[in-house]
Amino acid sequence: MRRLLAAPRWQRLAALPALPVAHRPCAPLRRAASSLADRPEDAAAAAAAAASAGSFAEQHGITLTGDLGEVDATPATSFAALRRTVGGVDQPLPTAVAHFLHKRGFDAPSPIQAQSLPLTLAGRDVVAIAQTGSGKTLGFLLPLLWEAAAARKADRSTRGPLAFVLAPTRELAQQIHEEARPLAAAFGCRTTCVFGGMRKYLQEREVLMLGGKLDLVVGTPGRLNDMLRDQTIRTKNVRHLVLDEADRMLDMGFEPQLREIVDHLPADGGRQTFMFSATWPSEVRKLAMDFLDDPVRINVGGEDELVAAKSIVQQVRLCDARGAKLIDSSDLIEKMEAAMKEEGHGNARSSRACHTIVFVNRKRDAEMVAEYIERNVEGVRAESLHGDLLQGRRDRVRDNVKSGRAQVLVATDVAARGLDVRTIRQVINYDMPNNMEDYIHRIGRTGRAGASGDAISFFHPDEDAAVAGKLAKVLRDHGQEVSEELHDLVKANSSRRFSTRSFRGNGGQRNRRGGGDRTRSHETARSPTTWHEICTR
Repeated sequence: MRRLLAAPRWQRLAALPALPVAHRPCAPLRRAASSLADRPEDAAAAAAAAASAGSFAEQHGITLTGDLGEVDATPATSFAALRRTVGGVDQPLPTAVAHFLHKRGFDAPSPIQAQSLPLTLAGRDVVAIAQTGSGKTLGFLLPLLWEAAAARKADRSTRGPLAFVLAPTRELAQQIHEEARPLAAAFGCRTTCVFGGMRKYLQEREVLMLGGKLDLVVGTPGRLNDMLRDQTIRTKNVRHLVLDEADRMLDMGFEPQLREIVDHLPADGGRQTFMFSATWPSEVRKLAMDFLDDPVRINVGGEDELVAAKSIVQQVRLCDARGAKLIDSSDLIEKMEAAMKEEGHGNARSSRACHTIVFVNRKRDAEMVAEYIERNVEGVRAESLHGDLLQGRRDRVRDNVKSGRAQVLVATDVAARGLDVRTIRQVINYDMPNNMEDYIHRIGRTGRAGASGDAISFFHPDEDAAVAGKLAKVLRDHGQEVSEELHDLVKANSSRRFSTRSFRGNGGQRNRRGGGDRTRSHETARSPTTWHEICTR
């Protein structure tokens, strides 16, 4: 033992033989390029990227409005190209999220996602205008959930919620939440959905159970505002706000609630706000000026125009008899049911896939049309959806439509924004909507995610005459055929309107002023002579 613990003896070794070494001069140090001009290969790469971005924007009709500053707005043509920069360090998309997107079939971002994600991930406020079914929901969910997950990782003590997403209807709020829940799980985040028409205490209990671990709240303005007043939901750490379909929220009178919700949010200037919609009316522009900070506006498919998917074939049929509309609708549904069976959906008895949405303007017509279709089209189950239904019934209808137990949905506009069923092949406007914004949203229930679809609208020559010119313009803007009947109706209505205005205007001037310049009055009130004038007036 002592021998083991004794101090070691050091012995001098003989000198090792010398090894032959080849002497080579060191290469001179090269200074790292400090600008693109110093490195031609980088300049060429930047030029190629700019050309590629320009080609992508031209191909998809993308226009950007606003001060981009130093933000790189190059479209992200793959999810792998997405980066979140923190402290000068680029962070790629988390592996779990990349796997989730691949598993769900999201191979590449849609045009609106490709253009908006680089901007939102750079921290900019964004207004995105794109056709329905273009992937807007994933476009705003991905950046805010990514930011929420990063905030949790940086500080485990952070108490939520961290983000709000507002939608005009409970159907759309539920649809967004259904898409958000699995994506949030991939990020390690937690979500909830609050909306009217359901017992409030059930939603309050879920919010309180999640407590500070809650990351995202999706809801309608009314119910979320109630919970903010009750202090059931705290807003101290909310840093992201999304207004989806803001135009519809204003149409439904939610502006006071929206402003009250924004007043509850922190006023330290650290909030990031997104607006995603298919339309961009003047009322929403004013709201954006109040809520957003130096936003970048993205238009996909047209500048300040109503845009629907190019894959939708639009037809307009003039019809002034309700019975004829019922018969024609049944025939269209019967043909579509047969086509779905031929493609292998379902069995000989039923296609087991919801393929048609019929839109009506009145609640009582929804029940009537659904009952008629079920009686007259064999093997088809038709469900009705409108504002008078209780929430439990609404949920059952949505489940039946999504599962394919119902092949036809007859609905008022309550379902126009928020229902995302990939099997929808045709939309039938049993009644024409009162404006083109609702028309675009209705037909946008088909042709989603690049799929093809048909939109058939029954047009009453007298009752719908007010929207004839605008409808013809939408058809022309989308490269659709305008029938001779609709063309003649637009021209006749326009001539009648302008001639009546001219007659009344001149008469009024003579009565008040005792005369007038007839030539000048005639020129001022002349009828439009070109097709462009007719459609745009």
